[in-house]
Amino acid sequence: INFSLALAALGREVILIDADLGGADISNLVGISAPRYTMKDFISGEVTYLSEILEPTPSSKLRLICGGSDIISISNPYYQQKMKLIRNISMLEADYIVVDLGPDITFNNLDFFNSAPVGFLVTQNVDPIILGFYRFLKAAFVRRLKQEFRDEQFVLNIINDFQNKGWSHTRRNLIGSIRAASQEVHARLDKILETFQPKLVF
Repeated sequence: INFSLALAALGREVILIDADLGGADISNLVGISAPRYTMKDFISGEVTYLSEILEPTPSSKLRLICGGSDIISISNPYYQQKMKLIRNISMLEADYIVVDLGPDITFNNLDFFNSAPVGFLVTQNVDPIILGFYRFLKAAFVRRLKQEFRDEQFVLNIINDFQNKGWSHTRRNLIGSIRAASQEVHARLDKILETFQPKLVF
């Protein structure tokens, strides 16, 4: 919330999306006790576009899409529903679109995180919390690799082997093993490394 408010205070048009599906609470924190619409309405098909459920906030430059924690099913949308949601997020018009995720390592959170042009991890300088985010980043990177190389079984075998070893090896070892296996995947692997550049904010 503070990140979005700071951008709005700079005069930027900001949309904040509460994508902590099943555990949304941002609407209460910004003073919206009874939103007209929530993410539930979009996921269930009651509205067609995300832009229809934008809620104004006390900040004139900040609009909110409420998460809709009032139903259990929203916490685990079907894959097609999730991809529709991701596509519609990219269609929203604003200077900045901030998607707030929960801390859990779930496919939903990983896919939302990986779909963003820039991923931010907002944390505290406390060892257990930092360790949790480190695990999240590893899972997000592996998810990105597996989605990119889902049709390359030999790459998937390498990734699974590293996971089964409990990540006793570093990411560099994993990347090196994939490079050594085939030159044909180098360009796609380099693209992932160029674009997977998450930022850590204390």
